[in-house]
Amino acid sequence: MIELRRYVAGDALLITPRAAVAHEFDSMDEALKAGAPPGLAWTLQERGIPIGCGGLFECGKGRWLAWTWVGEISGAARRAVLDACTMGLWTAINRHGARRIESHVPVSMPVARRFNERLGFVCEGVAVAWGPDGSDYWTMAMVVKGKTDGA
Repeated sequence: MIELRRYVAGDALLITPRAAVAHEFDSMDEALKAGAPPGLAWTLQERGIPIGCGGLFECGKGRWLAWTWVGEISGAARRAVLDACTMGLWTAINRHGARRIESHVPVSMPVARRFNERLGFVCEGVAVAWGPDGSDYWTMAMVVKGKTDGA
């Protein structure tokens, strides 16, 4: 059974990273070992074991940053990840006034870019040497039309 719950401090550390983003683990560890991340955060679990987590946090009036940390997942869990991300985006936009949401995706993971595009993000370009290991990342953004003041 796959279920979504609020993030609990340490959840991200229980997820084995995909090989393509294993280099991110040290920075994730630093960011999340002190407790729960800021903003909105959830954990997706399968049979009681965390398989992914993510969230959004405001980084300026109306500007939000989305993050996810997902390990290897079953086919059944992929739809649950999409649904959880959609719910998080909806919450940031409709309950918290987000007008721009950004996501940064490793260029080495085209499947992650396609996932973001499926959620409604548009690729704005490549951030060269953006990753903690100097790798390039796509900058993806979702801009909510008609929202210019964060309200």
